[in-house]
Amino acid sequence: METWEKVRALRERDKATTEERWGKNAHFRNDNNVFKGLLICDDCGSKLTRHRCVSDCGSVVYNYICPVRANNLDMSCTHKNVRSKDLHELVYQAVSQKIEQSVELERLLERMGKNNGGTKDKINTQIAEMHRKIGHISELRATLFDAYVDKLLDETEYVEMKSKYEADANKHRERLEALQAKVLLQDQTLTPQNKWLTAIRAFKDTHEVTREMAVVLIEKIIVSGYNSMEIIWNFKDDLAAIEEYTKEAV
Repeated sequence: METWEKVRALRERDKATTEERWGKNAHFRNDNNVFKGLLICDDCGSKLTRHRCVSDCGSVVYNYICPVRANNLDMSCTHKNVRSKDLHELVYQAVSQKIEQSVELERLLERMGKNNGGTKDKINTQIAEMHRKIGHISELRATLFDAYVDKLLDETEYVEMKSKYEADANKHRERLEALQAKVLLQDQTLTPQNKWLTAIRAFKDTHEVTREMAVVLIEKIIVSGYNSMEIIWNFKDDLAAIEEYTKEAV
């Protein structure tokens, strides 16, 4: 009984100490976990969890750790420890650089759009021509069958010509799909209304990393060591397409 009382007394003491610390730091209780679910361990693929540390003097520090390594569930997973403060600074710096880049990309897109005003018209003309050729081949295939039925062509001639028409039609369809993809790229990606540019433009005047900013712009952050990480952006394909397109204007 005496041992149990000692244990209970120690628990009560620890509880009182924690409550005293939180009383001095109540403003930390609801601290927004900006990067919740976004940090990924490079070794095991687990999501890092935020760990709260309260010092004896009552100061509070948040760190992100890999729960698998912290609980010794997989010893091949190396130790991960990212300070929340450092993470905020690193991500804000990276976002700021992306914002600067996006402003320049928009400027280049606008300039290239003015210089290439006739490009889309040329593509649409080519699309119309592909539709015309495909339609003409369909008509030829219809008359080809009639000629075979009327005995104007033997079976060998009919099969050879039918195969040729089908090959030509497939070639024109492939060309048509490529041209349509170009138009789609012009309309949705190579434009200031590009998904990446639209997303990052909303945070141009934001001076800190917010939860909304993190969720909208970041797909995940891969953590490989102490404060060693790689940011994988949302809409990365849209960004890459613009970067490639604007190379010729730089």
